Amino acid sequence: MTGPDTRRLLGSAAAVRHQSARQRGRLAAEFDQRLVDAEVRDTRSRLALEARRRAGTAAAVLFDAEFLAIADAAAVAHAILDAALTSADACDLQILHRVC
Repeated sequence: MTGPDTRRLLGSAAAVRHQSARQRGRLAAEFDQRLVDAEVRDTRSRLALEARRRAGTAAAVLFDAEFLAIADAAAVAHAILDAALTSADACDLQILHRVC
């Protein structure tokens, strides 16, 4: 094969190589994101457990200064649900979502 056929095949092979490189990059990024997500979940769990150990109950975690100083919104929501489902005698949980 010579001429146009060779150029077409070489172009096709180059396109496949580029697509493979992009796919490898995407897969590596997804893997890295999964690791970050797992670390965040683990940190939130440890944060809540440590605060619960200091405070004594799941509900008291919501008033723990160290917990509230470093917890993000998801960790606080997790702590609220944990308190409502494990230690509250009665619960009227209302979630307010503000749209700015």
